[in-house]
Amino acid sequence: MKSVGGVRIRFARDRDIRWCMRHDYEAKLATRMKYKIALNEIILAEFGGRIVGYLRLEYLWMKIPYIGLVLVLAKPWLVDSRALH
Repeated sequence: MKSVGGVRIRFARDRDIRWCMRHDYEAKLATRMKYKIALNEIILAEFGGRIVGYLRLEYLWMKIPYIGLVLVLAKPWLVDSRALH
């Protein structure tokens, strides 16, 4: 998608599902997460090849989009890269 100040912003892909499921407190079903990823309703921020941020879109009355969750890792450079992917 876009890169700003070394942070790359992109839509989540199928290969990101484990990370998304682990960090989204409402993610209970993998099928639901796959659906949201397919509809580009999950946006990730990467820094240095690691996921450091997460945004989930939701909809009111299936029409009005809003941000349902924003997650930014506090100190992403301290997180073991194996835990991120």
